[in-house]
Amino acid sequence: MLRIIFFAALGLLAGFGVVALAGPRGAGIWAFPTGLTVALLSGIIGGISRSAGSGGLGGPDPELIDAARRADRLGLARVDVFHASGIEVNGRPLLKLEVTVLPRSRAPFRTTARPLVSPLLAGRYEPGSLHVVALLTPDGAELAFLDDDPSQPPWARMRVPEASGAGAPVAPRRGKVRPDGTVRRPLLSGSGGGLWWRAPLYLLAFAAGAVAVIYPYRPAVVQSVQSLRAGDGLHPNLLHEPYLSQGIQALADRSGSPVASEVVVRDERISAEIPLVPGQKASDDWDYARGSVEHDGASTIQPERAQEQFRLDAVAWEKLEPLVERAARESGLPIESAFVSVSRDVNTDIGSESFGHQVGAVKLFISLSNAYGNAYFTADAKGGSFTQR
Repeated sequence: MLRIIFFAALGLLAGFGVVALAGPRGAGIWAFPTGLTVALLSGIIGGISRSAGSGGLGGPDPELIDAARRADRLGLARVDVFHASGIEVNGRPLLKLEVTVLPRSRAPFRTTARPLVSPLLAGRYEPGSLHVVALLTPDGAELAFLDDDPSQPPWARMRVPEASGAGAPVAPRRGKVRPDGTVRRPLLSGSGGGLWWRAPLYLLAFAAGAVAVIYPYRPAVVQSVQSLRAGDGLHPNLLHEPYLSQGIQALADRSGSPVASEVVVRDERISAEIPLVPGQKASDDWDYARGSVEHDGASTIQPERAQEQFRLDAVAWEKLEPLVERAARESGLPIESAFVSVSRDVNTDIGSESFGHQVGAVKLFISLSNAYGNAYFTADAKGGSFTQR
């Protein structure tokens, strides 16, 4: 189970990496500390658990030792090789020993043991040392070191054979030993066979972690993939279709308003001044970038009249890209500098009560510039009447 958690945490980190590149600033930020912490903890706990073997970090349950004594599942073990694992739990070193065991009731065998001992007692396990052990299972290599004196009968009369005469090493089985001597295997064992069915589970856990982070930012990720495939870089140019129309629709959906007083389109951001209630002046600022909509609160400069508003679906947004390309050709200025504002034109009827206010026809205002000059173009809401100002 720890491995599933570990791979899910890796998925969180991978998902964070994706949305950090493709999504808006701060996207999925929670996933980085969460994924890193969980991955480290599960990896460390899993490593210690594997090193500790069947006995666990606290050693075998006294009930298991009592059951082994009652069944006379005892033996004499000789330490052949001593390794310091480098792992400590509460200041107690976890040893890794290669031992040869002579049971009282069955043939000798070789195995590994990983006792967690006091630092003061670690020297007792030097190569060649003898120890009384309890065999936790009738036919396996799961064992526990006892405090019995190996120099006393009946152990003093027993002679542990040379390691070469005890056959091939037998690995302790992973899992929890029951009092009856059987082993409850873990649901997902990390050793032995079965990789063919464990690997898909780990992959599924990884994918679940990644999707949990990516899903809220899926429009940004999809747009980045499309932009990369088109050779336009990691982030799409919002002056291009279909990204522009997607952004306008996202702003309308999130704000709940079909109208705006002004929309400004740049290559990486669409900004809009949208009324709280259509037909009323009070307005908020909204932004769309990297597939996400941000609500920036009340507009710094509020519209003077509600008549400045226009319906978003009254604008031929798909015409913006070819108009910008045409403006760049005619002006000789870089298309990358394009800046488009959509709003109502100023009313020039001097006899009108609304003279000088932006209550005229909806216009597209296109601006391009470089270090040596600039150019301005206008068009109507449907992309016609294109002129240079």
